[in-house]
Amino acid sequence: MPETRCTQEICLEEIDDREVDILSSAIIDIMFSLLSFEVFGKEIPDEIKSEITPAGLPDLYKLSKKHDIAHLISDALAKSGNCFEYDQYYQQFQSQQLSAFYRHEMQKYEFDRIRELFEENEIEFVPLKGSVIMDYYPEPWMRTRCDIDILVKKENIEKASSLLTSKLHYSGGKVSTHDVTFFSSNKVCLELHFDLNESDFKVFEQLSTPWDNTHVKESKRYEYELNEDYFIYYHIVHMAKHFAIGGCGIKPLIDLYLFEKILGYDKNAVYKLCKSCGLDKFYEKMLELQEVWFDGAAHNEMTLNLQKFILTGGVYGNYANRIAVKQTKAGGKVGFILSRIFLPLSELRRVCGNPNITVLQYPIYTIKRCLGLLKKEKRNKVVNELNTSEAVADGESKTVESMLESIGLLK
Repeated sequence: MPETRCTQEICLEEIDDREVDILSSAIIDIMFSLLSFEVFGKEIPDEIKSEITPAGLPDLYKLSKKHDIAHLISDALAKSGNCFEYDQYYQQFQSQQLSAFYRHEMQKYEFDRIRELFEENEIEFVPLKGSVIMDYYPEPWMRTRCDIDILVKKENIEKASSLLTSKLHYSGGKVSTHDVTFFSSNKVCLELHFDLNESDFKVFEQLSTPWDNTHVKESKRYEYELNEDYFIYYHIVHMAKHFAIGGCGIKPLIDLYLFEKILGYDKNAVYKLCKSCGLDKFYEKMLELQEVWFDGAAHNEMTLNLQKFILTGGVYGNYANRIAVKQTKAGGKVGFILSRIFLPLSELRRVCGNPNITVLQYPIYTIKRCLGLLKKEKRNKVVNELNTSEAVADGESKTVESMLESIGLLK
């Protein structure tokens, strides 16, 4: 695997969105029944059991693999007695399960090494995201993730980075606005965060002081945990970030449902945090959707739209969804094209790699950037973006606009 930040394109095989779009509601119902059985211990309804046949495995595999949950479906099929041993898609399900085992063991090995290194060298740190969430699943390997996420104090970044490269022989060290990316010798990706706010999303005041919302982990000296309500709030912010660029995938909603069932967390406290930064509607709708998926609640128009957007988007959203969102926020197709030409000054600085571009220099750097887009290696991407923008139906953009507005993500 190349040394690059883990993305859907690396972790998962691309699947044509049209294939997922035409999946029947029966396949979707089967998938969520198997997930509920596997992760939450719920019985599979008899009417669903009768629908699980070899004929449905190809679509079930495509959809679940798109969301990096094929390993869960594989285990659920085996445990529920729906083994189709000689079916090629069942064998691919099993392959995904073996891959999940392997990924987990590799990441656990590296995570344990980092933990020990930071404890020994008195570096305060906080495990984030999947590194924590996996412990809420029936078995940790069930919660797959692309990388290891750890928060350290900004003043300790240089020391931590030096230890990772000198003691554990990590490579990389690419610095972004909120983290530093490293790779182990066996290509496990580590994102060492020094800020929970990410510049490609809106800035949240509540995430600016994460260390005020931590406590030392039991029996540890330098390993901290985020306070429960704050941890779930951060999870929701991260969901919203991915949703706003094309879709957040299924796993974050499985996580959120597990928090409720296992932790029994204070929803009012989390709601207040979400409301303080304008994510209260998003949080409410995600709770509503999880009730449909995992508690059998009836769909309404909004949950159906949310479901389509998420299921077609995959783990990190998809290209068509992203373009539809950008069109919506830019006020249509013409506005989208203009927004891609005339970037905000902060974005232009980032793209050009020059944080000192002034307002007066904006036209010069905009022209230079546009001329650079005509080069062959970038031209194809621009053409693809324009073609996708043209292909997005006006009705679809209106649906996305209405959905984003209703969940508070249109801003």
